[in-house]
Amino acid sequence: PAQVQHLIRLAQSGNAAAQVELGNAFFEGNGVAQNKEAAGFWWRKAALQNHPVGHENLRMLMTKPEHGVSFFGTKAKGNRFVFIIDKSGSMGQQGRFQRAKTELVRTLKSLPRDAHFMVYFFSSDFEKLPFIEVDKMPTAVTENIRMAEDWINGRSVMGGTNPIGALADGFRLKPDTVWLLTDGRFANDGNVLNRLRRLNPNTKARINTVAIMDPAGENVLKQIAGQHDGTYRFVKFDGR
Repeated sequence: PAQVQHLIRLAQSGNAAAQVELGNAFFEGNGVAQNKEAAGFWWRKAALQNHPVGHENLRMLMTKPEHGVSFFGTKAKGNRFVFIIDKSGSMGQQGRFQRAKTELVRTLKSLPRDAHFMVYFFSSDFEKLPFIEVDKMPTAVTENIRMAEDWINGRSVMGGTNPIGALADGFRLKPDTVWLLTDGRFANDGNVLNRLRRLNPNTKARINTVAIMDPAGENVLKQIAGQHDGTYRFVKFDGR
């Protein structure tokens, strides 16, 4: 594409920002064939000019996580990750929502750069990361993590507790691991269990579940994790 050719010319002329963007394009396969060696080549060029994103992307490309990806202590498998987080009104109590967002951002920053991720917040309806194409997940390069962090920090609590729409949308992305976090019971536990059996019939995806501060939904969360190769975790902290 003409846009990529223009980017290549800028990068070859020594433009560090263009070198970072070209590295991103090669890393994600965006307009060019995916090539991680080429991504590293251009990020290294940018890093040699002290471009901070070039340094960060190169470091992440060369670093393997020591203990794997985890969210509130529950472990992932694969490299396609979906986070489905409760933003209902009760999550505004005791700092629950802020704690969930803080741990979410920490987890995203720990992802290997070749991982793919998607974030959903649900209440009576749901919202998801807005800066990617439909049916695609962004890769965990620095720019995408920063945009995700800004978007996450702008979310607020409201509404009820119905994760079904977010779950259905998330499974269209063919995740390897899904995390489902809530602080209470769902609007209809049976509907959630039945929908997940249809969405993940052969347990291709692992579903980890987290209850934060309130164990009211513990029974169904344990069932979900148990039926889908996952782990249930109850998180309690000083929420004064």
